[in-house]
Amino acid sequence: MDVMKKAVLAIALLTLLTGAGCDAARLKLNPPGATSTPRSFQAPTLGKGQIMIYVGEGCPHCIIVESKVKNAMIDKKLPISFKEVFNDQDNAAELLGVAKSCGLPTAQLGVPVLWDGVSCYQGDQDILDYLDKRMKAYANEP
Repeated sequence: MDVMKKAVLAIALLTLLTGAGCDAARLKLNPPGATSTPRSFQAPTLGKGQIMIYVGEGCPHCIIVESKVKNAMIDKKLPISFKEVFNDQDNAAELLGVAKSCGLPTAQLGVPVLWDGVSCYQGDQDILDYLDKRMKAYANEP
């Protein structure tokens, strides 16, 4: 195997080992020039069956989830809301509260993250698997 192939393989392996989400280091909890601190890091209380998905602008994993939700019209069947966290300080603080309540390590937190009021799902594949299960349950409701 030549050096280039080894380098590509090493980068791919490193990417897999470091997680499937976009880096939350882009969260702007105290952006330059900010005069106040964000809200406390609290997970929101969601209504029964409500789903919150935290995304970051430009995050390719987030785009996969958002596209699937829109194209499959999942958002027309399930109560789903999206919150952008890279450019919104309050949404970023809320995401940290959600992560803490789920026991996710905030130092390596990435988006997308789905919160259903009880559990968190991180990364596009885990979120899509969760949404598939919810859609199957929705289809079986009377």
